[in-house]
Amino acid sequence: MTDVLTTPLFHGKLYFALYPPTKNYLPKTILTIARAILRHAHTENYKATVFVDGLPKSRIGYVGTALRRLRVKTDKVRGIRSETESALIRLADALCGFVRAAKEGRDDLGELLEVALEHKVIVEL
Repeated sequence: MTDVLTTPLFHGKLYFALYPPTKNYLPKTILTIARAILRHAHTENYKATVFVDGLPKSRIGYVGTALRRLRVKTDKVRGIRSETESALIRLADALCGFVRAAKEGRDDLGELLEVALEHKVIVEL
């Protein structure tokens, strides 16, 4: 994670959100995706390609419609079945694991997360 956090390419482009525990995670995932895209999209002329880990084909239309209702312009929504299919999904999983461990009390990771947030390398939504 340290390598990712020190790579200028990623600065200000890694987002996360924390929510109370729920079993209905898809609406929270959609909301987080929308907030990240809208915060990062600086023009009206964008089209987002959205990849969601573990999203079944039957839910692709639901996610696309929900994102458009949140004013996100999507080019494509796609589910990824296995994290081995996409380096970006592996990065997202690693970021989530890092944030979770930091928030659950791993002091070394908590300090690293605080520095990353302070320098706006990672952005909490």
